[in-house]
Amino acid sequence: MGVLAGSWAGAVTGFLSSVIWTVTGWFPQAIAWAGVAAIIGAMAGAFGRSGWMHSWWKTIVAGLLTGLVAAVLSAPIAAYVFGGVTGSGTDLLVAMARSAGLDALGANMAQGIVSDPLDKIITFLIVFGVLRALPGRFLARFTNLPPRS
Repeated sequence: MGVLAGSWAGAVTGFLSSVIWTVTGWFPQAIAWAGVAAIIGAMAGAFGRSGWMHSWWKTIVAGLLTGLVAAVLSAPIAAYVFGGVTGSGTDLLVAMARSAGLDALGANMAQGIVSDPLDKIITFLIVFGVLRALPGRFLARFTNLPPRS
């Protein structure tokens, strides 16, 4: 959403998706990361507006940067609100880091640095592929995204 409609739309979509996940019970803890989701959506909008989503390598860099920001912002929430255990699949990485001697914050930061950039790179590349498949006439309706060159 952010790539096409802008940073505000991305931020609102990210925030509301966390609220919906919480309210529906799919991932009740998601509300704790609503602010992080909003920032990720805003970053997607900024990268879309800058034209980075038209180049595969810039898309990878955008995903990497977004993933690093997500890791830095998410780790304290996971560590201090949930004691480092969130009930997600990445808890295995946190447990491995804890067994290596890291505290809750360090373990969650390590987990985030390992998994969040990879997750965001994959997600951004999927968006890149979808954007490439959409007709230019359709994309022209969205003022946030500059035309393809």
